[in-house]
Amino acid sequence: MKGQVGECQQCGGALADSGRCQDCGADQAILTATNIGTFIDRIKQFVVLPGMNRPKQVLGELSLVNKQTNQTFPLVLPVVKIGRDPTNEISIQNDTSISRNHACVMFLKDSFWVEDLGSTNGTFVNGRKISSRKQVFQGDHIVLGKTEMVLTPVENASAGFREFEVLEEVGRGGMGVVYKAVDQKNKRTVAIKQLVLHNVEPIRQKARAERFKREATLAQRLNHPNIVRVFDVHLSNENFYYVMEFLDGHSLRKEMQARGGRLTPKEFQPILDQIAAALAYAHGKSVVHRDVKPDNIFILPDGKVKLTDFGIARIIEDLEEANLTRSGAMLGTLAYAAPEQLNNAKKVDHRADIFSLGVVTYETLSALSPFQGNGITDTVVQIASAQEKPLNKVVAQINPDTAAVVSRAMSKKAADRFRSVTEFAEHFKKSLDSQDTVS
Repeated sequence: MKGQVGECQQCGGALADSGRCQDCGADQAILTATNIGTFIDRIKQFVVLPGMNRPKQVLGELSLVNKQTNQTFPLVLPVVKIGRDPTNEISIQNDTSISRNHACVMFLKDSFWVEDLGSTNGTFVNGRKISSRKQVFQGDHIVLGKTEMVLTPVENASAGFREFEVLEEVGRGGMGVVYKAVDQKNKRTVAIKQLVLHNVEPIRQKARAERFKREATLAQRLNHPNIVRVFDVHLSNENFYYVMEFLDGHSLRKEMQARGGRLTPKEFQPILDQIAAALAYAHGKSVVHRDVKPDNIFILPDGKVKLTDFGIARIIEDLEEANLTRSGAMLGTLAYAAPEQLNNAKKVDHRADIFSLGVVTYETLSALSPFQGNGITDTVVQIASAQEKPLNKVVAQINPDTAAVVSRAMSKKAADRFRSVTEFAEHFKKSLDSQDTVS
């Protein structure tokens, strides 16, 4: 029949030669385009190969850049969640139009994809609201609420993350993130520590980057069996990270928890010997750790001890930069600082590490901190002037000789302490000869 060329895609009615439905008036060209677009979106949910004429993508080579703030978020995890909730990998708390858990960026089979997580206002890619998983490429614009982000290449990414497969995030602090990864070239598991700047005020970003560069460079110079080994360092304008051995074990703090809160002197002695060996090596190279504490002492399954986080100098930087009244992590670090470190942190020598190791020893043997006060001010006062309760008065099984050795290491005046960390470890070992009973 002339004038009827098929059925309407929308209502099933007869079509006229013009392509419009005689019953509902729908334009078949528009419906066809819409259906094809929907079909392609559906296919993209399952097809995870790079788009036609697009280069293969690599995890770690792209970042999301916030156009309003210029904050940069490197995409180095297989799944990066975005939203106002602070638990997201990318937390945008100054845009109330963004849902608490808004969207995520995924890396699947050599491609990046964006998916909305049921947000209130939706997620847009290049001006189009997405209803399903959407493949994205360098230069694409992603809008969440009132925030526009652009996929931007990470400078020199091919020299770093291209060689590694990131498995998971294993730690995060105020200065950086540590990932567990596979070194595909050397076929080994490694840890990658990457500098994080998006949570730092712009005025402080340069100083933070310089700190990280010093840490990375210093860490690579230190080569000792009891110091975590650094394999490679990558420093560029956009991406700062270094690659180190992955430590399959746990911290001294967790070791204490596993043993009921504390260790006996004889259990701690081989650990102390190895920490002292690491510090003596560093001191011989004019390096002061400045942050010796149980969290930075790592124990491997075979009993080997590794000292980590050399060169960060957290006490120095945090006392100068941090808001001390809100920094719980700072308070934990502060409890191990020597008195002179509080007065002039930039001029401390190796004896500050001896003091910190004395505090670590006291805490490990007693499950108590010798100078932990009620708040920062009280802790500072105790470190500067209070005398700790002797270890043998806290734990009856510890003999007075061992208590005296630990007390000397924590002397208020640096000149009254042991001349070296090695001397401290030797005196501690000798004191165990008079240990009658060990708990």
